[in-house]
Amino acid sequence: MSLPPPLPPSSAPEPDAAPKACVNCGSIRFSTQTKLPVCEPCRVAMIKHPFPFWVILASATVTLLLLSSMALSRERFHAALHLATTKKLAKQERWDEAYENYRGLMAVHSDTESLLDYAEAAFNSGHKREAAQALDTMAGRRVSKDEERRYNTLVYKFQLEQQQRQALVPVMPLAPVNVSPIRLNP
Repeated sequence: MSLPPPLPPSSAPEPDAAPKACVNCGSIRFSTQTKLPVCEPCRVAMIKHPFPFWVILASATVTLLLLSSMALSRERFHAALHLATTKKLAKQERWDEAYENYRGLMAVHSDTESLLDYAEAAFNSGHKREAAQALDTMAGRRVSKDEERRYNTLVYKFQLEQQQRQALVPVMPLAPVNVSPIRLNP
């Protein structure tokens, strides 16, 4: 195995060599007020405009994009904050307030967990028809085991309440609550 041939001599200046001309304009007269390799007019221009135009333009573009995304996401941020407050109300079992808050949020948040929370708040605050409608909209969705358990608990509460009503007033049949079963999809 032989050694590779030597590299040709480089035309680039050595790193230790001092520059012989201004790096901006190529003038051979350097400024005496700075250690930078620039002439006096270039030094004054660098002081007046320390950042290149493309840096200013890029930072303005990024700032504009950031501000526009914040303005556009403001509504979603408020909806998420409202949803968190509503979940806290449900956790404290303040069902009437939670139901009122959820009712306004269901147009924005129609995910399975929010639907279950809404159905639970509606059921516990006495709005059984809305709870049944919320549960009906969940038919065919993929759900986790915890969501399936919560769904089945609400369906069980509906069935239990319906049985209690039928036991109290056997003569007057009630309109059936239309709740479709939900299955856990693998």
